[in-house]
Amino acid sequence: MIYGSAFRAPNGYELYYNDGGSTQKANPGLTPEKIRTYEIVYEQFIGNNLRSTVNLFYKQIKDLINLTTDPADNLLVFKNIGE
Repeated sequence: MIYGSAFRAPNGYELYYNDGGSTQKANPGLTPEKIRTYEIVYEQFIGNNLRSTVNLFYKQIKDLINLTTDPADNLLVFKNIGE
């Protein structure tokens, strides 16, 4: 059994880029993306030259950073909206 967790902090472009309100605005309030992974591996050796492997995995992602349109002003902005 394998378990893992990780995060990705928003980069400077996602946090601070804006073009003066023409098409895109900044969002300095972004939080890191987070992922948890679970995996079960089963291996079976059959004789000297054959091996069978079965993997089952599940991934859970939260706060995925996506570029979206803000309905308030129709400008593009990065937000933590993905799952």
